[in-house]
Amino acid sequence: MSLHTAPYEFALRNRLPAGSRDLVNYLFTTYSLASLLEFWQTQTPNQALIKQFDLQPEAWQMALKATLIAKFSAFDPLSQFTQTQRFYLLKSACAVLGESREWQSLPQRLLKQQPPLPILSEWLRKLLLQLQSP
Repeated sequence: MSLHTAPYEFALRNRLPAGSRDLVNYLFTTYSLASLLEFWQTQTPNQALIKQFDLQPEAWQMALKATLIAKFSAFDPLSQFTQTQRFYLLKSACAVLGESREWQSLPQRLLKQQPPLPILSEWLRKLLLQLQSP
């Protein structure tokens, strides 16, 4: 399955300039979620990748955010994750989205923002349902 037809949330990637989209594709296919979250936490652009993709350092954060959103949507929230792991995924996704409140209404809010994030919205809805189950 190609990255262009897979059911991942690429709405943010698709709005980026070509070089940034290439970086998102590279990060998505090369790095684990854990590694991407480490990049996010440091808030420091990876200079080697910035140079490799011929980008300005300020393009890093948006490309990383787009990658993380796509990467979250690649995980099946109905799979055999523990409740602790599901909660970690939810907290991490909310941190990347800049959301720390009202998780229950987050899926609906994602549909109304620009660009809308329908795949991530559905992913969050399923994840929240799983978290509410015993």
